[in-house]
Amino acid sequence: MQVILSRYIFNSTLKIFLGILLAFMFAVSGNSLVSFLSQAAKGEVPAQLISSLVLLSLPLLLTYLVLFTFSIAVVSSIGGLSSNNELVVMKTSGYTPARLQLVIQILAWLVAAAALVNSAWLSPMSEAKKLAVIEQAKADPGSFLLAPGKFMTFTSGREPVTIYVGSIDSKQELEEEKRLKNLDGYSNLHDVKIIEGFVSGVTVAERGYISRDDNGMINVTLLDGNRYSGPDEKQRYSSTSFKRFRTVLNEHRDEERKTKIYAVPTWKLFEPDDADRSLYISELEWRLVLPLSIPLMAFIIVPISSFNPRSGRTGRYLITVSICFVYFFCLLGARAGIEHGVIPAAPGLLIVPALFFIVLGSAFNVPFKRYVRALVRGRRDAAREKSAQKGQDSPVTAEQGGKGNGKESPDGRGGRDE
Repeated sequence: MQVILSRYIFNSTLKIFLGILLAFMFAVSGNSLVSFLSQAAKGEVPAQLISSLVLLSLPLLLTYLVLFTFSIAVVSSIGGLSSNNELVVMKTSGYTPARLQLVIQILAWLVAAAALVNSAWLSPMSEAKKLAVIEQAKADPGSFLLAPGKFMTFTSGREPVTIYVGSIDSKQELEEEKRLKNLDGYSNLHDVKIIEGFVSGVTVAERGYISRDDNGMINVTLLDGNRYSGPDEKQRYSSTSFKRFRTVLNEHRDEERKTKIYAVPTWKLFEPDDADRSLYISELEWRLVLPLSIPLMAFIIVPISSFNPRSGRTGRYLITVSICFVYFFCLLGARAGIEHGVIPAAPGLLIVPALFFIVLGSAFNVPFKRYVRALVRGRRDAAREKSAQKGQDSPVTAEQGGKGNGKESPDGRGGRDE
């Protein structure tokens, strides 16, 4: 009988977890899609690679969602049993809370193992693939940064630069042009207009090309055009023709150290460089601690989920969500402390789960009510014993009080003085 109940709880919790995880994945991937579309409109991400980038971002998002969704699934599953009075029937039939905790822990460790595989292997691999796709697209900076027929704004020094490109040569035309004229560019541009600053200067050329130097900066070179500037203090404009004009664009860089660290394989994190030692250690502990936190959250949340059917489940959901958010932000704070050298790397992120296990795990799982009731019952028994002793002593006192004055009443009876 208990095996059937354990299987029922296991299957129901697993189904709820997968449903909640799928719903959250759709929501988060939609948000990621909107973010990539915004970056593509600014020229930061190739528009033709948005779908690939969204798919490659899912494993990293999954790393952050599993802990939260599994906690909600535990509250929903056990809370449903409690609201339908099924949990009461299970307890009366001999199904103990310890066995309920054991079933949820088995499922939690299975989910933690899958999350650990995703965090240690699948997520770094997908992030490395995403960076490779972006770098491959950047091999042709013209098609990566510029979109024909659109005004796009970049930064050049202290002032913004707005560039309009009428058309960009195709790959075959570009190779032919480079072979015949020995140009150092990657993409040929036609009908180019550059607006510097707040319309302080306009540069127009029929053609040009865009290239990347050794430092990674984007150079836009225009050939055979005119440059218009002004107005000056006397409200005069000037026009200058040129054979060759070049301007430098500061490209938005989204592959900084903290973004690249997500793409480092886990086995390389065990051999950190001296320059990035703290960053590597924090990332390694993050990949290991976050999946292993799933059984800890299950250990804390299972007692919370067994509520009174008349009290409702809203409060339990709020408590669970609050615990998950506090735990996650504590992990983020500890990770930042490791990166800045404030927290030593030896315990590292393990400080947070240890504190939560000691404080919340013991608070929700140790039967303090039983001890409090035993203490109160002991005090009541002691008070009753004292009152019983006083009750035994009270007749002697009354008898002594009646004989205290040695006088008899007028009718010949002994009594108290009036």
